[in-house]
Amino acid sequence: VKDPQELVLIRRGFLYSTFERFRDACHSFSGMFAYDESHVTVTIDGRPEYVDGDFVSGNYFSVLGVGAIVGRTFQSHDDQPGRQTVAVISYRYWDQRFGREPSAIGKTVYLADTPCIIIGVTPPGFFGRSVAGKSADIMLPMFLQPRLGLKDHDAISIMARLKPGV
Repeated sequence: VKDPQELVLIRRGFLYSTFERFRDACHSFSGMFAYDESHVTVTIDGRPEYVDGDFVSGNYFSVLGVGAIVGRTFQSHDDQPGRQTVAVISYRYWDQRFGREPSAIGKTVYLADTPCIIIGVTPPGFFGRSVAGKSADIMLPMFLQPRLGLKDHDAISIMARLKPGV
């Protein structure tokens, strides 16, 4: 993560609509993203797997200053309802599940009945906003979370990057 000392946890327990209003009105930050961690069942080649997942806003990777080592990371438009559902996977998961095969990019996986295309792989040293060294296996757009009907996931957490001098 680029310049981690500039990142701050704003608060846990926001509604997504509150995050959007706060993000659009706040001037002390160069960027702000929302996230919520979860466990999800992903079906790959007809085989379901229970994995750690993060639902994130479309600017998650840009605020953290992280790119993909294969493929690409999310862009803001990837977190819009009506778009093709995409996912970014961790290096660890790419290594363990796909044997680092480049063909993992473009592969369709399923969350419930929702097809989701893998578009990128994070660098090996990227652990998201975790300080414990354990990253999510799969990162998914925030808009997908309500569609999956996950219980106890109506509130999100927010992190931001301070502007220089703040």
